[in-house]
Amino acid sequence: MKPILFLDVDGVLVGLQALNTLRGRELRLPYLQLKPLMGSFFQEARAHFDIVWATAWGEEANGLLPALWGFPVPLPQFSLPAIPVGGDKLDEILAYTKGRKDWLWIDDSVWPDQVRRLQEAGCTGNFIHVSSAVEAEILLDMTLQWLDERRPT
Repeated sequence: MKPILFLDVDGVLVGLQALNTLRGRELRLPYLQLKPLMGSFFQEARAHFDIVWATAWGEEANGLLPALWGFPVPLPQFSLPAIPVGGDKLDEILAYTKGRKDWLWIDDSVWPDQVRRLQEAGCTGNFIHVSSAVEAEILLDMTLQWLDERRPT
């Protein structure tokens, strides 16, 4: 069984640039700019992890991103209200993992309360906080390093 990779979209996989449409399709979100080489990151990550969207995008993540990167099969996702109105991703992640320890959450936004709760749950090593300017190669290196550190020797 592969570890689970919970991926945020805004700021992690796509840039925070102002665009209203992509390929003429109206988006719920007011911006979208694919980061260079994130498709390659996504392909490599899928080889090592079961990916779950941890984003307020909901079905829009499945409706757009896997197809752009050559993965037509929908991925699991959470039903989160728009952030910051609500939708604590950590609650959803902990419920989804049901005590499993082989999961990683990558996000560019974390709240102090979430950091505290990660510490209390003994899961601080399961989270990578990235800058919204993170590049695909660095993201892949961090992800694979996390995986290597957990492989039995």
